[in-house]
Amino acid sequence: MIELKENVIEKLKCSECGSYLSCAPIMMKSDGNSVCGRCELPEEELPGARNKVYEEVASVVSFPCRYREEGCSKKLPWDNVKQHEDQCDYRIYECPVIPSGTCSWTGTHSQLLDHYKDDHPDLVMDYPCKLSPDLTRDGEENFLMTVFGFIFLVQVKLSASAGKMWHCVRYLGNSAYTANFDYCLEIKNYDCVMMKSKRVSARDGLQISRNNSIEVNVKTLKEFLGSCERLTFTITIRKKGNICFRCKKELKPVKLYCLSGGYHCGNCRSDITNMMDFSDNEQYHYTKH
Repeated sequence: MIELKENVIEKLKCSECGSYLSCAPIMMKSDGNSVCGRCELPEEELPGARNKVYEEVASVVSFPCRYREEGCSKKLPWDNVKQHEDQCDYRIYECPVIPSGTCSWTGTHSQLLDHYKDDHPDLVMDYPCKLSPDLTRDGEENFLMTVFGFIFLVQVKLSASAGKMWHCVRYLGNSAYTANFDYCLEIKNYDCVMMKSKRVSARDGLQISRNNSIEVNVKTLKEFLGSCERLTFTITIRKKGNICFRCKKELKPVKLYCLSGGYHCGNCRSDITNMMDFSDNEQYHYTKH
């Protein structure tokens, strides 16, 4: 891969979004400017010609991540840019507070938690997340909670007219790690309990669907748990044990368990004093909960 000089690479930017021209297709506009493949333009503004010559040259150039100014130091070959940026720990989020667009804040996922604490403190939940929604009224909220040092967005939507309620939990961070988390919804009324579980979703949007949420039929719920208008909904997160709690990277040998809770990789050992090693036949170090 060729690394271009800083003053050259900074000129290779999209005229629409300002990101590097590192994501295909690269289209030419009539005014001579170029548009990257990240941008979706109205049909009347679509450029007419694809710059295949540029793409051929760019395929041997390494590009900085578009979230460079936020702290990402990665330099990537052309073919890897899109995948990395979709999973980058420094990618930018808009504030997910409901109604959408009422808060103009943008920042990284770690900054989002501080923003919620400062500007939307009622939407920051303790763990486990406990809710008592009014089942007779429509409503929708996006909460934040931290578990094991990771940040999750908890989406709750209720349609009283449709008689349905949806719960979706999204992991805020590298989307490659979402497969390591499940969440459980427990609905309780006195001694009666209903439980459902589902895999945590990536933060690839805010749309709630049957595929990414736990759907609850309110009528069935009342029949099973009683006709109370308010029930207790508890959301818990289950982690599958192969991500370091400290550096948030995939665990590889040596795998360590901290006495204060959580698995850690060997690289983080020097930062943690309260640690024990346990070994199994696969040469991992661990202890069972």
